[in-house]
Amino acid sequence: MSCPYGFKTDQDGCELCACEECPPVMCAMFCEHGYQTDDNGCDICVCNQAPVCPEFMCSMFCEHGFMTDDNGCDICVCQPAPCPGVRCRMGCEFGFQTDENGCEICACNDCPPIMCALYCEHGYQADVHGCDTCVCNPPPTCPEMMCMMFCEHGFQTDANGCDICVCNTCPPVMCALFCEHGFKKDASGCDTCVCNPPPVCSQQRCRMFCPNGFKTDANGCELCECEECPPVMCAMFCEHGFQTDDNGCDICVCNTCPPVMCALFCEHGFEQDSNGCDTCVCKPEPCPSFMCNMYCPYGFQKTVEGCDMCVCNDQPDICPEVRCRMFCPNGFQRDQNGCEICQCTEVPEIHLGNCPALAEDAFGICVNLCDNDADCDSTHKCCSNGCGYGCMPAEDVPVECPAVMCFMWCPYGYRKDQDGCDTCICNEQTEIHEGECPVPPAGSMGACTEMCDHDGGCAANQKCCSNGCGHVCMDALKEVVRPGTCPVNTKLGEGMLGACVNMCDDDSVCSDGQKCCSNGCGRVCITVSEVPAGCDEMRCMMFCEFGPKIGEDGCALCACKDPPSVHVGTCPAVAADSFGICVVQCSNDDDCTPTQKCCSNGCGHVCVEAENVPVQHPGSCPVNFLPEGGFGICAEMCSGDEDCSSNEKCCSNGCGHACLAAVDVPAICPEVMCMMFCEHGYEVDEEGCNTCVCKEPVDCPDMYCLIACEHGFKLDEHGCKTCFCLEQPK
Repeated sequence: MSCPYGFKTDQDGCELCACEECPPVMCAMFCEHGYQTDDNGCDICVCNQAPVCPEFMCSMFCEHGFMTDDNGCDICVCQPAPCPGVRCRMGCEFGFQTDENGCEICACNDCPPIMCALYCEHGYQADVHGCDTCVCNPPPTCPEMMCMMFCEHGFQTDANGCDICVCNTCPPVMCALFCEHGFKKDASGCDTCVCNPPPVCSQQRCRMFCPNGFKTDANGCELCECEECPPVMCAMFCEHGFQTDDNGCDICVCNTCPPVMCALFCEHGFEQDSNGCDTCVCKPEPCPSFMCNMYCPYGFQKTVEGCDMCVCNDQPDICPEVRCRMFCPNGFQRDQNGCEICQCTEVPEIHLGNCPALAEDAFGICVNLCDNDADCDSTHKCCSNGCGYGCMPAEDVPVECPAVMCFMWCPYGYRKDQDGCDTCICNEQTEIHEGECPVPPAGSMGACTEMCDHDGGCAANQKCCSNGCGHVCMDALKEVVRPGTCPVNTKLGEGMLGACVNMCDDDSVCSDGQKCCSNGCGRVCITVSEVPAGCDEMRCMMFCEFGPKIGEDGCALCACKDPPSVHVGTCPAVAADSFGICVVQCSNDDDCTPTQKCCSNGCGHVCVEAENVPVQHPGSCPVNFLPEGGFGICAEMCSGDEDCSSNEKCCSNGCGHACLAAVDVPAICPEVMCMMFCEHGYEVDEEGCNTCVCKEPVDCPDMYCLIACEHGFKLDEHGCKTCFCLEQPK
């Protein structure tokens, strides 16, 4: 094909069979923040304005400042520590070596820097001194392969791309589609050009919060286990995968080596080739285990193989004066000469458990065989022997409990096994004392001990309550709650309020048959409107996030409340010095009209017109407009309907969002002016709009409903009664 503006290129700069849609822009100016684009998304010779950075709030301190994004705005990532000034009493012909942070250290480079204007896929050849030269290594030569077999689908290859005597069992699959959940397999276990359907995940609920989300199984379904790594969002493709940080989490840096696939386990790792990539050859055993009954502050001397021996290094004659503008709580690291450098020693490793108790007359050898737990096995700790320190077996090691996955809700918690871990067996109802637990003050934290498990372990006037960390017995707060409900709008006209004074705090100061209720501004004792009969104990094998539904008798049912709806828009801002009427006219948006929200007025909650209501164009987004398994371009072309034409909506294209023509657009009916009255309503046309033709009367069948509706029955489209109740008018 012919492309007037040339071909697009991939991340390696190689041309693709796709045309560039925009001509190259030739502007006699430099734009620090890039060029503006026209309606087609092509650059024009107009500079973008400097970006306005959002308000920046990070709950951490960065000694060397924060890093910035592509727009120059601060992000919650700390700048790495700058390199300290190095003062070395020597000259290095080829410069100094650098540490893992790129900072120079007092050690000379053995080889001169290589400056070659060529790229060597298989690395550079080395001279007699082991230094790189400007000569490329030849590609690996595959040995002649003699296999006494025929492979219909060809041979498998090793890490160097050379054939090995193992047949491919499946033919290569060539499909022009992307399958998110992989391809279906045939009877032989080979891929076919048919996508797997999305997996059906169980609707389980996990009683924990995971900041990086939950782990998923092989089908992409969430498990009750937290992801340890945040999701990585990199605008690049890495053939051999991404590199990982110290926590094993992916970072936006590509691996340069392919993964090694060897059918053997190497305790000390694999040998590496000239490119620094692993090969299927095990490393020999490193230095033997090293045990010396002495402590060397400047380290041990080493053999010619680089292994420690029981001889201390002498104190260096001259260590350069180190002036580091930072504080290291665990001390500074030392270089190979035993001199301190401006890098902090990492937090020492702490193994689980405690050191064994020492007898009063205990007195061990006065040598330090370890500095911290990192010098010991995982089951040992670095402990005092009465004079020095050595590795000893840990005691009182806590048991790590597995995550419990039970498809039931236990109102009194789960039973625990002998290790103190939860099991999928519910606790029986324990003794519950009258009253409520006092609420711990904000920010307070008591002793982290479990002094009680339930109220049965406390005195009769106490309850087992949280102290902010553990559980202890506390005096119960006994609030008197009389049966019945407070009347609504009693003796007050619409919009009127009672006296703004609290004549009561709870039901205990009211007479029998009365409750402490709001009068619209204050609280007074009012005769209750209804008193429900005693409710039977409810035992439902489910957990309701928004509570159970309440029956007509005021008792809970074994059915969950629907989540409250949230109307679009936001509540108007309330001025800091404003104070509205202290009345609760609504509890959520369901109590308001569709254009209103339940908002605070500074004291109570009332229904008000919503602000910042997003534009909603009529109709809905089209479905199945892409071929099976296909998806659109991964770009956000719109954020809402306001970015689209009036006959379009902002819809997902399978990867990003774009403006698409709306479907199922309701017809806009003209106002009908008919010079007649139709008792049974007007006929409608094919668009659903009224016409000046009266409906014929319909003989409604007799309905016998086994229910009583307080507010009447709903009517069907013919005006006939149905066995469905009308809701209570708001």
